[in-house]
Amino acid sequence: MCVVTLADNLLEHTKKLLHGHGNVRLGHRWPTSHAQLRARISKKCGRFWDNVTYSGSVDISRFGLPVTSVQYTFVDPIFVWLQQCDKLLKLGKKLYFEPKVLRDSAGDELFGSGVQYGYLLRAARNSIPHDALPALINLSWDEGDTHMASRGACPICLQVMNTNTGNENAVGLVGYLPQIEVSAVAKTTKEFKRASLHVLQTVIGAILTRIEAPARHGFTGHLKPY
Repeated sequence: MCVVTLADNLLEHTKKLLHGHGNVRLGHRWPTSHAQLRARISKKCGRFWDNVTYSGSVDISRFGLPVTSVQYTFVDPIFVWLQQCDKLLKLGKKLYFEPKVLRDSAGDELFGSGVQYGYLLRAARNSIPHDALPALINLSWDEGDTHMASRGACPICLQVMNTNTGNENAVGLVGYLPQIEVSAVAKTTKEFKRASLHVLQTVIGAILTRIEAPARHGFTGHLKPY
């Protein structure tokens, strides 16, 4: 069960207690403020974002730049995928986990009518146990035409591919590519370009590692059809 569902269950339980329909009476032990409730949750479960974010450092000392390392942080891509799926379901958008076959009147197979009719979902479904569901993920990074290359941010985004909708909620932010803070002159050198490529490959590699980690055994999540 994902964290979002646990939070929903806690909220529903709280509503029952406040309306006198619960069987559990907490009395003076129930927090009297949101701050106390958050403090109790943090004490028992830890800080939420610490459980779904990852940080690291990229060593670029061998490139001879004034900066020898850069730090990066990103949100767990599996959590982002679950979160965006939940948002799509709340909007009434359809998610597809089982492949389908579409044929014309002559019996020939047709494609292009949706992800559920394509080879991608079919291949993914055939590669996992029958009691599991495939999570189709698209990872992208593009700083775009910001006209401020020296200060432009490069977002790393994840897209839910189990849907045919073009809704913006199919895409979630995983993190930002870290900047190498050097002078404008240093940014024109081959060393800077090599260091930038190394940073890109390292950060994207770390994110892909988090995606591939549950690929063998899968992960547990709960998506509610709203």
